[in-house]
Amino acid sequence: MQELTDRDPTPWGEIIGMVPVTSDRERPFAKLKGRRSVRGTIDLLLTSSDGDEVAIEVKVAHQFSDGQRKRYEASSDGNLILVGMAADSTLVNGYPRWSYRSLADVFNAWSGSCDEEAALLARMAARAMRKWDTIVNSAFRPAVGAAKLGELKEKFVAILVSRQLKHDLNEHGWLSLAGVSSGSSGLALVQGFAELNGDDARCLIAEARWVEGLRQINFRLGVDFSDLDETRESRSEAWALAKNMDAAIRVDAFASHLKQVRPELSELIVFRGGGGRSNPNDEIWLPVVEHGLKNTTRRSVKPGFVGDGALRFEASGQIRANWIDAIDVRDLIDEALKYLCSRLPAGYSAPGIARIGS
Repeated sequence: MQELTDRDPTPWGEIIGMVPVTSDRERPFAKLKGRRSVRGTIDLLLTSSDGDEVAIEVKVAHQFSDGQRKRYEASSDGNLILVGMAADSTLVNGYPRWSYRSLADVFNAWSGSCDEEAALLARMAARAMRKWDTIVNSAFRPAVGAAKLGELKEKFVAILVSRQLKHDLNEHGWLSLAGVSSGSSGLALVQGFAELNGDDARCLIAEARWVEGLRQINFRLGVDFSDLDETRESRSEAWALAKNMDAAIRVDAFASHLKQVRPELSELIVFRGGGGRSNPNDEIWLPVVEHGLKNTTRRSVKPGFVGDGALRFEASGQIRANWIDAIDVRDLIDEALKYLCSRLPAGYSAPGIARIGS
C-alpha cells in the first residue's frame, strides 16, 4: 500500500476523499498521558495539503485490541480507517471515529492507475483479496458454492471464519470471542459464553478450536470463571458448579440432547469414552482449590475435566472439519450454550433460558 501511494497517490481521493501530499509508514504512536513509552505504530498516516490526517490500520485476521484502538485515537485527530478483509469489518463496529474499507476495494482503486506497475500490482492484490473473501463467505452457505471447513488451507483464513462466527454468535445473543490458541501454533478458535446471574466473569462456555492441519476441530463445553480474579473462593465456586453439572458437562449427554432437538447436528461430534472427559477428582483438585496451581500446571494436575488454568472445566470432543461448514459450528455452539443453561442448578440463572424442571 505504501508502494502504491508512493507511485501514484491520486486513487486515495476515491477511497478517503482527499489526495495526500505525504504518507508516513509505521509512524510511532503518540506518548499517552502518564506513560513513559507507548509501543506500536500507525500503519500508514496520510496528510493532505491542508494538514488533514487520515490514519490507517491494516488487518488481515490479526487481533485489534482495545488498547491499540485507543492508541490510534490518541495519536491523530483525523479520520481513522481500518482496512481489511470482510470479516475484519466487525472489529470497529460501534466506534464512531472509525470506518472500514475493504482491502480488495482499496487495491482495486489503483487498477486504472497511469503508473503501469502500480496498476498491475493493484490488480493482482485485489484479485487475491477477493479470493480470500470468497473462501470465507463460502463457508457460511452462500446461494451457490458452499464449502466445508476442511477445505480451508491457510490458518489465517480459519481465523477470518472464526471472526465472522464471533459476530454471528453476538447476533444470537451470546457473549463471544474470536482468537488464536496459545503457543506457537496460532490456530483459530471461537468461543461463546452465557453469563450467569448477570455477571460476565461467571459464564458457561462452548467453543471450537481448530487443530493443526485444519482437518479437525476440537469442540468443548462447560463452566468458565477464568475472567474472575483467582482466589480460593472463586476456585471453590467454579469447581462446585462444574461438579454440580457433572451429568451435563459431557459430550455424549450433549449429543443425546441434540438427537432430540437438532438430530442433524448430533452426527457431527465424535468423542472418547467417558463423554469427552474423566470423572471429577476431589482428591487431586481440592489442594488446587486451596492453594492454586503453584509450581505445577493443568497438564500435571488433572481434575477430570478439560480446561485451562484453575477456573475452567469442560468436556471435549472432535468435529471432522470436512463434514461441516461455519453455520454448523455456530449452531453447535448456540445449542451447547442453550443446553448448558437449561441444566443450571438452583442459584444460577442465564438470560432467557429456563432450567430443566423449573
